[in-house]
Amino acid sequence: MPGDLNYREDWPAWIRERLGRTFNCPFCKKRHHLPIKKIVEAPGAINRVDLLVKELGINHKKALVLSDEVTYQVAAKTVAKNLSSLMRVVSLVLRPQQEKRLSAREEYINSILQAGKDCGLLVTVGTGTITDLGKYAGHLTGVPVITVATAASMNAYTSPVAALFQGGLKVARPVKPALAVVIDSEIIRSAPLALTRAGFADSLARGNANADWYLGCLLSDQKYCPLSALLVEQAERKYFHAGRKLTRKDASTIKAVMQGLTMGGFSMLLAGSSAPASGGEHLISHFWDMYGHYHRRQVFAYHGLQVGLGTLVTAHIYDRLKVLSPEEMRARLNTFQPDTSAELSRIGYLLPFSKQAIECQWRQKRKKIAFARRRLARNWARIVRDIFPEVHSAAEIKQALDQAGCPTAPEEIGISPALTVQAIELSRYLRDRLTILDIAAESGILQEMLREDLKEWL
Repeated sequence: MPGDLNYREDWPAWIRERLGRTFNCPFCKKRHHLPIKKIVEAPGAINRVDLLVKELGINHKKALVLSDEVTYQVAAKTVAKNLSSLMRVVSLVLRPQQEKRLSAREEYINSILQAGKDCGLLVTVGTGTITDLGKYAGHLTGVPVITVATAASMNAYTSPVAALFQGGLKVARPVKPALAVVIDSEIIRSAPLALTRAGFADSLARGNANADWYLGCLLSDQKYCPLSALLVEQAERKYFHAGRKLTRKDASTIKAVMQGLTMGGFSMLLAGSSAPASGGEHLISHFWDMYGHYHRRQVFAYHGLQVGLGTLVTAHIYDRLKVLSPEEMRARLNTFQPDTSAELSRIGYLLPFSKQAIECQWRQKRKKIAFARRRLARNWARIVRDIFPEVHSAAEIKQALDQAGCPTAPEEIGISPALTVQAIELSRYLRDRLTILDIAAESGILQEMLREDLKEWL
């Protein structure tokens, strides 16, 4: 990470003091704005949503409470009853349509918009799918959104993006973030352990995703702000080695994971994109999601568990690349060129419903790659010095996942070795954002790794 940064400051606490404010960044010197005005985190917080609404000055006569079948019973029913003292409440419980598990498909948006007609407030009660669908609906209508967390499973509660399936492609749409976030610590701790493990695994992407973002900025003249990284890095210290405590549902560990996820959303807000929390490891997970939806009508596992595996993969790639000298990188770039036409054909065959969207992403990305190839070798020493130390080694990631009881091999969640190879090779085509997958592919390292037996390194 660049510069002499102040690690003694409690940056997560510092940022929470600036909710709803615009401030000068002590690192990039730009003015950042945090539109989220309030985070309520306490036992029984779902019983005080009405007080939060009053504090925020929302005076509309009608609200929509959005949930799924599980979270309605866990919290949404209570939230709706609590809000009914202030306004008329419409409850919409989403159920899976033509899929085995509810996912954030664009097809659900119309029913949300219809149920929320004439509503001046949208309250989401759930995890990633409900939160992202609700935020997107609120963004389309201009209605303020309050997110109520029901598990420490992902960072959507505070993020400015909604991860959706649109036209067969898993996309991250920019949206207006929530006006406030409610975290009932009793509900979070009592959530299924599988969801908390997913949040833990998702949060381990912090170093890899941030390194990918910094790498992309360095190779494309975009601006990088270290504050986004510091928020999550400091939060991560409290739980990275606490996997065994997490499996016992230790309250302090789960609270720390929740803070890490919350800060992950804030890091995206500060950066103005999902880049600080979503790099090559997320592309691998998106590939599995898209393949699963097309061929199986359901994803393989919770988002975070897949991201954890993607993080392990990209950590191995970082391990391979960090030993290359600038001269070796230059020689590789001068003598190797990936067969992108063949790779595009393969991903088009595997994901035919997304073929046009993927080709569109690649047309935008290949210009960035051409520019990056010209700059990569001469910046390689700086990349190895400043960026690579931010990434945990593959051995450290695997140990953290294993201690928390998270999967450490794709086969554990039903993904075959062949599909793992395809995801590692082809997922870079899903986005126009530069990641470590592109650097490895353009230098030939990725192809060398995939010619080996996966069991030798993954």
